[in-house]
This record gives sequence, C-alpha cells and structure tokens, in this order.
Amino acid sequence: MGERQSMAWRKLRTSYGNALPLPCRRCGQLIMPWDRWELGHVVDVADGGTAAQGAWPEHSACNQRASRPRPHSTGLPPSRRW
Repeated sequence: MGERQSMAWRKLRTSYGNALPLPCRRCGQLIMPWDRWELGHVVDVADGGTAAQGAWPEHSACNQRASRPRPHSTGLPPSRRW
C-alpha cells in the first residue's frame, strides 16, 4: 500500500472511529468505542478486493475469522526443509 493510500486508510479509520458505535459488517453487532476493531475490505483481499473498493468497521475477531487460511497454517508438515 503506497504512502498516499495508507494516509487515506488512516483517515478513514479515524473517521469511522469518531462515528462509533457502528454495526460490524460481519456479525451486525455494535462496535463500541472501547472494542478492538479493524477496517475490513468490502470485497475481501482474498477475493481480489482492494482498498479502493472501500472498507467498513469489523470487530477484530470477526475480521480474523473471515480471513482465509494461509498454506502454512493447514496443519500439514512443510513440503520440504528450508
């Protein structure tokens, strides 16, 4: 993410933070100002989404549950020694 994009992302996060409580995009429950939350992409990055497509507040736990497992987290042994 370029510096210009990251500045825009921080501004968006601040804007949503000032507007809390807001509903979580994933579970629908309110995100309170003291809750841990993140900006979740409207279209998940794993599905080809980008910051330009927008973001909405999500509980940190909801955001983490929605992320796709990485190949090394399958529980299988590595294919070879590095």
